Amino acid sequence: MASTAEREMPWPQRLTAQIGRQLKYWRAQRGITARQLADRCEQLGYRVEYQVIANIEVGRRAYVGVAELLVFAAALAVPPALLLFPVGTGERVEPVPGASQGDGWDAYRLFTGELGVSVLSQRADETAIPSVQRYPDDGVLAVYRRHDRHVRDWARHAHHNPDAAAATLEALAAVRREMTAHGWVPPVLDPDVTSALSAVGQ
Repeated sequence: MASTAEREMPWPQRLTAQIGRQLKYWRAQRGITARQLADRCEQLGYRVEYQVIANIEVGRRAYVGVAELLVFAAALAVPPALLLFPVGTGERVEPVPGASQGDGWDAYRLFTGELGVSVLSQRADETAIPSVQRYPDDGVLAVYRRHDRHVRDWARHAHHNPDAAAATLEALAAVRREMTAHGWVPPVLDPDVTSALSAVGQ
């Protein structure tokens, strides 16, 4: 939880302190020391000294680089956004400078594009960021999520409901054509799904 002194820090330092608490929490959940986490990072190809990890966790480091955040997340086997935002702790977070504080789950969903930026309209200065309901580029996210849903649905129906599986394959093929039409690269499919699509001429 943020201390009084921390609440008076500039926003980037508050965010770094929040990351430090999350890093310490997830390291404890995995039952490893800072030195062991440093070793895991090095095994992944990005060396981070264990003293750096310790300094981040206790708030003596003013920043965390994107590369560090990504390798910490991989080494701890957690989504990177969970190192940014405390989901489930009750801690209030400030997703952008001056935004009214919300819970970690809302901040997580804002980061992943699942929550519209209208949450930012709660700022004291209503003119600073316009109130909109969705990100202007959320179309790409919606299409890729639809693609994932069709793949999951096909896996659920493949062996028990041939009609539903066939309908799902048609929908999957359609969304992949939609991606291509937009100039987006469709995700690589598991061999089973690829074979099923080929078998129906898609």
